[in-house]
Amino acid sequence: MAAVGYEFTVRENDDEWVWAPGAMTGGLFMGAATALGSVLNMPTGLREVPFNWVKIDPGPYAAFVDTALEMRCERPHGELGSLLGGVVPLMIMLADNAGVRLTVDTEEKHSYVEWVRIQPFGERGRRKT
Repeated sequence: MAAVGYEFTVRENDDEWVWAPGAMTGGLFMGAATALGSVLNMPTGLREVPFNWVKIDPGPYAAFVDTALEMRCERPHGELGSLLGGVVPLMIMLADNAGVRLTVDTEEKHSYVEWVRIQPFGERGRRKT
């Protein structure tokens, strides 16, 4: 039996998803986001509900992404920069797709976010009924 992918939505009763990666990509992203939230000692704003469905809580998610973005821009090189570089772009894409407003208040953050926004990933869609 094939693994079912993930669906990220803003509301639990929402039939529009803001990101629907495959099972491996979704699981890896959720693992990385959960680990980063644990290291930062803050909520991620991502709540898994049954059947690989993830509800995004915009307020906590914005704070989480802002903190990760700040870290990524302060430490762009080395091991930490590499680790953050793997997950922060997807976090930004998910925030954009979900309509979550980020704090982009420095030239470094602006340049990084604009670079992320031209990457070819993270389409929005509608749940199939």
